[in-house]
Amino acid sequence: IRLAAHGSRVTIDQRLEKLAAADQDDLEPLRYTIWNVTQIRYPEQTLYPLNPHSALEGGLHLFNWGDTDKAMAEQKKVVAANVKIEDGIGIFKPHPVKAQKTGADSDRWLAGIVGQTAIAEFFRRDGTQMYPDGGLSAEVYTCDRYTELELLSPWVHLEIGETLDFTIEWELYAIPEQA
Repeated sequence: IRLAAHGSRVTIDQRLEKLAAADQDDLEPLRYTIWNVTQIRYPEQTLYPLNPHSALEGGLHLFNWGDTDKAMAEQKKVVAANVKIEDGIGIFKPHPVKAQKTGADSDRWLAGIVGQTAIAEFFRRDGTQMYPDGGLSAEVYTCDRYTELELLSPWVHLEIGETLDFTIEWELYAIPEQA
């Protein structure tokens, strides 16, 4: 973890090293990812750039969960009502009560707006690699108390002794009050 000499940027170099094979032979080869989760206070909205070459419909994945098809459809409807796209940016507003989650195959940044502060996370997506959750590199989970900004590294097979590196950066920005 490195702090910038000036400003509010923090660089986090993450490394995962495979030290041993799985205890069960039938589990190998395993895929690994570094899945960074940052919890922030309940935001007004979260934003991320959408991949113009995305295979995802509209550039976003709307998660849905439930124990029946009806519950899953209702969940997806709630999430869809709180997402909009403007100028290639996905804007996701939390529901006041219901948990929701979106994801994208974004590159470069993901941000949450809390009061007059933008909390931005920076990363790079490698378009030549496979990613978890159907190709997602950035995800946002939100509930009535907090939000998770999630950045995912490529999803790779590692041999014993091999490593996976994933660098992210955090930075805070003051948002000027509107006149």
